[in-house]
Amino acid sequence: MTKLHPPVLFVCLDCGAGIPAGGHCPKHPEEPLFDPSLAEIQDEMEARDTANYRKVTGFWSAVGAIIGFGYGLPASLMLGTVIFGHLAIIIMVAAVLASPCIFFFNYLGKKLAKPRFARFTKARQAELYAFDQDELDELAHTAAMMTGIEVGLDGDFDI
Repeated sequence: MTKLHPPVLFVCLDCGAGIPAGGHCPKHPEEPLFDPSLAEIQDEMEARDTANYRKVTGFWSAVGAIIGFGYGLPASLMLGTVIFGHLAIIIMVAAVLASPCIFFFNYLGKKLAKPRFARFTKARQAELYAFDQDELDELAHTAAMMTGIEVGLDGDFDI
């Protein structure tokens, strides 16, 4: 593939730093720099961001589960033995008591998982996931036909 203009900015795949052409990454001088406009490099950047997101959110969800069940299980044992008496119900009560903690820490993990390569891949993601209005209308019409819902011209749904 021939390009008319050489890339102005290269990317270090280890830290996500944008480096001007001819430069070296200050944190990883021995690593090569890559052209972020190439599809293969964008795929790699997206894969690394996704892996980092899953790692961070998984860690914080596990922390939330441990803390949540840490207070949820003793509380459900105290409530469960008095009120319910069955082990399955005690475990379900513990899960219900622990779920706010799990959800909070999962939310925290989502906020802490910063994508390193978003500035290089954002335009591509917008292009990949963009739908025009005709495609959305066709998709809605197909879904309505499959479920047996009729959509009138005024936007009302008739079942």
